[in-house]
Amino acid sequence: PQDGRPVVANTGIWSIAKIFPGSPREVAKGIYEILLQVVGTERTLLMPCYTPGFKNGIVDLDNEPGTTGVINEMLRNHPESLRTISAFCSFTALGPQAKEVADLRFLETWGRGSLFEWIETHDAHMLALGIPWKMCGFLHRVEWLAQVPYRYTKEFTGEFIREGQRHPLKECMFVRSMDPLVKNAWPNLDSILKTKGMRSLQLGSSQVAEIGARAMMDSLIPIIEKDPFAFIKTPDI
Repeated sequence: PQDGRPVVANTGIWSIAKIFPGSPREVAKGIYEILLQVVGTERTLLMPCYTPGFKNGIVDLDNEPGTTGVINEMLRNHPESLRTISAFCSFTALGPQAKEVADLRFLETWGRGSLFEWIETHDAHMLALGIPWKMCGFLHRVEWLAQVPYRYTKEFTGEFIREGQRHPLKECMFVRSMDPLVKNAWPNLDSILKTKGMRSLQLGSSQVAEIGARAMMDSLIPIIEKDPFAFIKTPDI
């Protein structure tokens, strides 16, 4: 809907590339161009551009590619896009609110004052295109809000480079316990999200799906508050 709310696109190409003509690169470019058209110029588009963190104490937000796929990289290389500040969970933003999110400074990656809080506050359209929802990093805000016992706060310090300038950066990640080792499973996620209005369409071996950020939180928070371990598994060792 043309409601002005920002769009957060989580994309993947390999599960859907075969159903379209052309090479995977051509398909990715076509999907990217359609996405820009659908979002338009009056809304802000955000795409994750995650990195492994500090390298020798520095994260270069000007040049470090993201690990989140080729379509996301196309947005990162858009001449008018801006990158948000994070050693681990930066996003690329394009549109009228891009500068606002690019200027956010916060301590806790998924917590107070963070981009993830901004996404929830602005009730962004969460879009999963060619990937399952369990790969959406926004889900970790659920764990932070619930302060689940299998994660703990770990502080990282270093510097970030943006627009050629170096600045100090302190960031706290709500990291998983390694003893015992836990992994996010997010069972029955699609069924849970459908109860709050998720829309979806089968696309290749995956789907394209959309739900509002607040609706996503509303569907998951009561479950994790009732059972803090509802969305994880402990692998057999």
